[in-house]
Amino acid sequence: MGTTPPGTVLAIGLSLLMVAGYVWGSSVNRRLRWSLTRWARQAFRDLPDDATIQTFGTSGVLIRQPHPRPDILDLQMTVLLEPREVTPLWLWHRLRGRQDFAVLRITLRNPARADLEIAARESAFGQAAMRALTEADGWRVVDRGQTFTIAARRTQEPEELGKDLLRSLTPAVPGLAQVSVRRGTAAVQVGLPLPPPETPLGPILDGLAAVARRLEGGTR
Repeated sequence: MGTTPPGTVLAIGLSLLMVAGYVWGSSVNRRLRWSLTRWARQAFRDLPDDATIQTFGTSGVLIRQPHPRPDILDLQMTVLLEPREVTPLWLWHRLRGRQDFAVLRITLRNPARADLEIAARESAFGQAAMRALTEADGWRVVDRGQTFTIAARRTQEPEELGKDLLRSLTPAVPGLAQVSVRRGTAAVQVGLPLPPPETPLGPILDGLAAVARRLEGGTR
């Protein structure tokens, strides 16, 4: 009886590992999606408007809540989970410092009158957003702090504005990675690593409301 070629044994072993990785990754992401859904429903249960929650595949969750605070018309939270069910891709993300991530997008009552980008210096997501800005488009770095970099264009007193927004968001937003404001649009984007499910959402919403008030009343 002949022996199985080593290449075949290796292929079978890798296939079994991929299957095991898919089962494990799908299970972890499924539990995370369930925790997120419960977290959002508990956080928004006292608001007059109901939140809508949608899932996309195994790695995406979209939560939308109208009027979470008087200064915010709408909150949209997009959660991007690590692709744990595809082991090679998951390991690649890990090596690049990527992790479960949440993008909060609030809608202001009026369009912003500033172009501002704030990125945490240790965040891969934030630094990727900062690298996308070019001097040819008028962007310039106005402050390089130990923790955050602030860039702006066509904005008066951008360093002061950026620091005001940071004071509103930290420490309310754990692990703040990015803040993005664009002139002429009513949307403000805030990126952060996905917080643990026991994290209270109230302080985060209060911080976002403070950002909305500052942008409504203090930019030119």
